[in-house]
Amino acid sequence: MVARIYKLVLLIFLLFNCTFSEAASDKFLLVDTTINPPLIIDSYNDSFYNSVLEAASSIAQPYLLHQGFYTMQGVTVSGSSILYNGVTYPVSESYFNPGTGYYIASSSYAQYGISNFSTIWPTRCPNAFYDSSTHTFFSKIDCVGFGTRLLSVVGGKTSSTNAYLNLIKVIKANNVAPIASKGFVAMAYQFAVDFPTIKSTAKPGWTYVSGNVCDVKVIDGYNHVLQSAVGTYNGVRKGGFALCQPGDVLAFGYDSSASANGHFMILDKEPQLLNASTLQTYYPKATAAKVKAFATAHKVYAVSVIDDSGKNAHFFDSRTSYSGIGHGTVLIVADTADDAPVGFIFSPSTNISYSPIDTSHCYAISVGRYVSSAQLPVSLTSFVATENEKIVSLDWQTAEEMNVDKFQIERSGDGKTFAVIGSQNSIGVGNNNYHFIDYAPLEGNNYYRIKINNKDGSGIYSKVYEIVRKNTKSRILYPNPTKDVINIVGSDVRQIVVVDKLGRVVLLKLIKDNSNIHTINLENLPSGSYYVRLLNKLGNQEETGFIKY
Repeated sequence: MVARIYKLVLLIFLLFNCTFSEAASDKFLLVDTTINPPLIIDSYNDSFYNSVLEAASSIAQPYLLHQGFYTMQGVTVSGSSILYNGVTYPVSESYFNPGTGYYIASSSYAQYGISNFSTIWPTRCPNAFYDSSTHTFFSKIDCVGFGTRLLSVVGGKTSSTNAYLNLIKVIKANNVAPIASKGFVAMAYQFAVDFPTIKSTAKPGWTYVSGNVCDVKVIDGYNHVLQSAVGTYNGVRKGGFALCQPGDVLAFGYDSSASANGHFMILDKEPQLLNASTLQTYYPKATAAKVKAFATAHKVYAVSVIDDSGKNAHFFDSRTSYSGIGHGTVLIVADTADDAPVGFIFSPSTNISYSPIDTSHCYAISVGRYVSSAQLPVSLTSFVATENEKIVSLDWQTAEEMNVDKFQIERSGDGKTFAVIGSQNSIGVGNNNYHFIDYAPLEGNNYYRIKINNKDGSGIYSKVYEIVRKNTKSRILYPNPTKDVINIVGSDVRQIVVVDKLGRVVLLKLIKDNSNIHTINLENLPSGSYYVRLLNKLGNQEETGFIKY
């Protein structure tokens, strides 16, 4: 029980303390983060975790501490070891693909501290463990070895409740793509082409989040080389890469002519969309015009991952001196139309170019999500959005609510790109009703959804509800939502009054010139919803709303 609390505390710190920022070196990457739980040793990677991210964070913890990516009170680094509470813990790792030696014998299961591990891995197991006799964190493994190692300790012991066994069960039941047998390590290629064949969204279990595949006939032919008995491949393209969440599995699948069969990674943060300015930090030697052109033609995401790879395999990486388990940031290129991944930028370069999904190299890029029964503490029995004059009311009900942290209210003007406009803490265990008012809906179409944030760091989304506002004013305010300022368009404006949702005047500005854009500084206002009342030169009054975050 104590070990489980330690792992939960670790996960909470990893999720809430790890943030993207502009570092002092102007590099857009995940910064070093201080975490506060004890070093996990007694139950290092040998018991069952509730989520994929929890398992990945726990297994990678000592390596990230050694690399300096995480810091922890009481932990210092000395050569190839970390020191904690007066004990030296050697950290031994390498990026290693041993081929036929890709397992440890069942006689070695005691090193994992679990006697019934054979229920999942009958004869073979990826080699990453803690040796209590020498206090050594040991890994001699590659990316899919790391991946199947952590998937094997997520959930329970059966083919329905264990993350890895459940995936094998689903793919074999579909029989349209190759997958390894129980006890063996799957190829990265197999993960990448398997996820796009998952059609159901039943939970708990696996779902297909987003992805893309090359010519299905080419994949179909290659699949039959790997496993002749599989049926006709039916993987599909799916947009919405921005909807990926921490704990999702991101996989690349390469063809037989490549030096490797792909790569396996675990997201530890939602994808971060880069604009031309942030993309420029990755390519300081490229011209601004070229960077801007690329950022305009594509969506480029910085994807923060925990994985096992060779040195410098990612653009920014915590593994600066050797290969092994650690943290990296991968750049994914997505289509501007449906937000489906179309390629990736996987290693440093002076040129802005990417490896596309095609029939010559990369067969698939896909994202899968496993949700355990412990990650489903709530279901929405209803979610309704209602327009009432100048506001939109959101109401939702929950059933069997437990372990929920908060509800995040998100809004979009196009149904694709959502912004957070508010949040509400969970009332508690049971069946509950929630109410939220958007005091400043957008002109025209408004798309709303609720994100349920669980205490274990996982999250799921509600359906999207659309409201079309027909009787709205044409006055333009931007940006909305805003952080510091609001711009109001119109040369006929004579007076601007900002009113809070209680009707109190918080700002007043008289306009004496005929300029077309009027900027109001909002730095001293607290976050919330506001109205802008405008008096024009004819004496007519208009009113519209905005949100300050």
